Amino acid sequence: MSARKKKRRKKGGPAKKPASTGAAPEASASTSAPEKPRSTERASKGTSGDDAGRSAGGIGAKRWVDDAFLVLAAVLTFARGVPRALMESWDDQRFLVEFEPVQAISLDNLVAIWSEPHFEAYHPLHLMAYWLDVPFAGPNGPVIHAVNLALFAGALLLVRRVLLGWGLGRLPALLATLAYGLHPVQVEAVTWATGRKEIVALALACAALLAHRRSAGAWDRWAWASRAAYLLAALAKTTVLPLPLVLLAEDVWLRERSLGEAVKHHALALVAGLGLAQVVVSIWEANEMVRPPPPGLGRVALVGATITHHLGTALLPLDTSPVYALHRELGDFSWLDAAGPLALALLFWRGGPRARFSAFAFAALLAPVMNFVPVYFEVQDRYLSLPLLPLAFGFGALLEKIGEAEPRRVLFGAPWVGLLAALTVLYQGAWESDEALWTHAAETHPGSFYAWMKVGEVHRNEGEYDSALAAYEHAIEAEPTLRLGHAGRFQALALRDEARLNLSPSQAIPLSQRYVQHADDAVALRTLAGDMVVAGYREAALMPLSRALDLEPLPPERLERAAVLQLEHDAEWLVRFYVSRLGRPPFDERLRPFMPE
Repeated sequence: MSARKKKRRKKGGPAKKPASTGAAPEASASTSAPEKPRSTERASKGTSGDDAGRSAGGIGAKRWVDDAFLVLAAVLTFARGVPRALMESWDDQRFLVEFEPVQAISLDNLVAIWSEPHFEAYHPLHLMAYWLDVPFAGPNGPVIHAVNLALFAGALLLVRRVLLGWGLGRLPALLATLAYGLHPVQVEAVTWATGRKEIVALALACAALLAHRRSAGAWDRWAWASRAAYLLAALAKTTVLPLPLVLLAEDVWLRERSLGEAVKHHALALVAGLGLAQVVVSIWEANEMVRPPPPGLGRVALVGATITHHLGTALLPLDTSPVYALHRELGDFSWLDAAGPLALALLFWRGGPRARFSAFAFAALLAPVMNFVPVYFEVQDRYLSLPLLPLAFGFGALLEKIGEAEPRRVLFGAPWVGLLAALTVLYQGAWESDEALWTHAAETHPGSFYAWMKVGEVHRNEGEYDSALAAYEHAIEAEPTLRLGHAGRFQALALRDEARLNLSPSQAIPLSQRYVQHADDAVALRTLAGDMVVAGYREAALMPLSRALDLEPLPPERLERAAVLQLEHDAEWLVRFYVSRLGRPPFDERLRPFMPE
């Protein structure tokens, strides 16, 4: 090499580029001068509050201001739900009142929590999280809700750091965190006592993401810390299982690593996630939490409808609800159900690295409940709690793009955040009581079978049997082939008979079980009806008798003889029933007064 070339290289030639650590703007540096990824450099341009020349003290001051604002916004938005009682009709009773291991801290209870699945899942960290309050205050709704809110506010601080680590500037990250945390789907996580699993999983998932940002290689301490946090998160909530795919996508699209390098880094976590997924599906199947898909192309249509529902709820949460109507037949779907997958595909195809990451990460985190394996409840608001995070990042990235020419335009996102917070405050009103919650669900989604079943259950437990029967009628109308609705109606009729006729002890539950067991056996149903008549039941006994006649109709002459026989025994209520089934005027004059008007 000539002396002139050596001199030129020494004076201004390119130096060897150091490996990027991908450290977040506010993370404590593990090296003296880590290089910022190119995606982060692009993100920081045009954002207010992150100009060059910031002092460490200035960064720290702004960080604490943003943190305080996040906590205050969360408290003000969710404070309405803190004084609420527990939702006895929606898991709180069985999780916190009936399940003894959460009520006292002991070695025996620790073993009980960790030794086997509970409540159709293996989420020991979720159950252990109640040791923060239940052993000291009991299953007290306001105390549990207050702790939920405190934990959620803390988790939002981690969410903001994750978004900063993904390359968002200070103000876009703050608005994106607010959009994520104040979204109506988070009401179940904060205002529902049993929703604490969402918060625990979120905090641990964020810990895994933040630890990964600090890792410089696949086997350093931060990489292992990330894997450990991921496994702990999976012990709190199933939907966190695809998190290694999000980490892989982050490396490829946000940290600009090669796909091969990213796969090698996350291979161990990916294998662990697949293994845990097999365990989860087996638990679901053992507890009958997997239902058959609609026939034909129903499985494909169901996946598309699931994506569309959750994406639509994320973008426009106007009718959030604890339960929704289900697709049971291919005819229940429409071409609109393809809108969600098409939107994600378009975003992935035409968008830049940030858009691709947002779309891919959302789909990955939604995958466990995307109905590839059809789950018991097709869609739920809480399924969105974690998948909403990459969408919030996409929202922040969009605000940054809007603010490239004029940084103040980033504030265009503030009205949307305010609207989400207002909808959240309104939705919390539905969680005031069991009755309010299920009435809201039935009114907003009148085709939801389970909403009407819960309305009936609440009224039945309150002794309001007429209201319960009306709700069960709606449930049967929504899903006439499901026996559960008919069983609910039968039980309510039996309880009403017991209350009106002073029948004791109550046999409503075992009788309803017999009805469901023999719902297609006309002989067994007639026997059940006869036993109930002997026991003193009236209207409830007519339900199995009517079902038996639907299965094996009797000719009119036999029905008329049965009516005459009951008339001779002064059982006018049975006379009226048989006459109503005749389909013609009775020949016996004594039966004419019992004809329906």
